[in-house]
This record gives sequence, structure tokens and C-alpha cells, in this order.
Amino acid sequence: MRVESGAMARRRGTAGDDGAPACRATAADPASAYDVATRLWFALFAVLFLVLLVRNFVLGAGEIGLLRVGPLTLAPFGPLVSLGVLFGIHLMRRWAARFGLEWDDVFAAVGWMLVVGFVGSHLLDVALYRPQDFLELDVLLDFRTDYSSFGGLLFGGVTAAIAFRRHGVPLLRGMECTLYGFIGGWLFGRLACFSVHDHPGRETTFALGVPVGGVVRHDLGFYELLYTIVLFGAVQIGTRTRRPDGWLVAVAATSYAPVRFALDFLRVRDATYAGLTPAQWACIPLLVLGLVFVARVRAAAH
Repeated sequence: MRVESGAMARRRGTAGDDGAPACRATAADPASAYDVATRLWFALFAVLFLVLLVRNFVLGAGEIGLLRVGPLTLAPFGPLVSLGVLFGIHLMRRWAARFGLEWDDVFAAVGWMLVVGFVGSHLLDVALYRPQDFLELDVLLDFRTDYSSFGGLLFGGVTAAIAFRRHGVPLLRGMECTLYGFIGGWLFGRLACFSVHDHPGRETTFALGVPVGGVVRHDLGFYELLYTIVLFGAVQIGTRTRRPDGWLVAVAATSYAPVRFALDFLRVRDATYAGLTPAQWACIPLLVLGLVFVARVRAAAH
């Protein structure tokens, strides 16, 4: 007679005596609870998105502050970013449960990933876009503004990879779990950018332009938000069936790189190097990485 350890029993989950997966979820199975919670998150995002659409395109109100309390103006950026972090963690846990990753091991990387990602994102933004201010401590230590999305990906991703190695999480599967959470969190992150119009582009007469400082401009944060909605929807549909490891990296990298490269031509006041912004230069190796994973996924499919 063999006695299973607790870990082995957890891995067997709801399997029957013959080891076959049970057809019906049990009370211990968190999948149903995750699905309900995910739907609530979707509903919250939809409501906030609708509010901002009405505010900007129906009421024509582009003011940053949502609520004034005496001398204080409460802006939506911070709370929306915080919601993005929480939603991203929720999605990572959901992914780990679906694809057989130990959540405790994955979660051990989250704290360091967030801290190093946010700090690295800020430092890289100042270094590349405002190099003349990099030695100014009041700028360098002001974490209220100036964040680079590629900086967050780079520093957060490297930190997560190190933590995954340390805790025995399969690297690619762990990184895709992280990327899934990042994409979902990015919905609220770019919603935050749209709420304060902190990525204004060139002047425009385009229907989706928004008034910024009395001038109608492209809102690049809004455009990236629309892209992220499409990407997240595609990922939700695409992962209904098991995909080869690397599929999510392939989809995200090969879609984001050309979109971001094109949008950056609409930016104003951004630093450029040989005619391209730092983000555009970063899009080139990102696209190459995505194509490598496309080839890898296609080979695994055959």
C-alpha cells in the first residue's frame, strides 16, 4: 500500500482511482471561482472604460482630476495602475492553475518583479528620454511620472526569470504566465494613461483625437489601450485550447512591435536617436524575438 504525499495528492487533483481527470469540478477546484472573479474584473474594466469614453467623446471633458477635496485633486492614474497590478496577479494565478504551475513558486517572483520593474522602468525612461536630468536626484527619485513600458518589461522580466530559476519554475512557462498577467494589467495601465492623457501626440482632426491643453491631439495611450483590448481578447480565445509553449510570446511580440513602432511616429517632444525613439529601437529586437517564437511554435505544431 502506497501513501501519497500532500504535494502528490494535490497534483492528482480531482483524478479518479484510475488517474483519469474527473469530469466534474469539486469544491476544492478553484477554476469556477477564478472564472467568476475574472468576469467581475471584466465588468469593472468595461464600466471604467465606458465612463472615460463618455467623459472624453460625449461630454468633451478632458480634465485630469476626477474629484476635488479642498485643495486636493484626486487623479485616476494611481488607482487605475493599482487595479492593473491586482488584475495581473489574479490572471497569473488563473494561468498557473490552468497550466499546472505551482502558484506559491510563481507568486514568490511577483513582489520582486513589481518593485524592480517599476523602479527600472522609471530609471530607464529618465536615462533615455531625459538624459540631461539623470543626475538630478529630485528627478531621479520622483516616481510619480516618467515610466518606460519597455523598461518595465526588461527589468521586471529579468527579475522574474531569476526568481523562476531559483524556485524551479519552468522558465518559458513561467514567463508566459507573467506575460499573461502583464497583458491583462496593461488594460488598466493604459486606461490610466488615457485618463490623464500623458502620451499626447501630434495635432489631429481624427475622430479619436482628444483635447489636450486646448489642442486636439492623438492620444497614444488610448490607441495602445484599443490595441491591448484586441490583444487580450485574442489571447482569451486562443488559449481556450492548449497551445505550444511560446505561443503567447509569439503573438504578443509580433503584434506589439509593429503597432508601437508605428504609433511612435505620432509622438511629440520625445528624444530620438538616429531618427527613432528608444521604444522604436526596442521594437526591432522584440519583433525578431517574436518571429523566432513563431518559428518555434510552428515547428512544435508539426
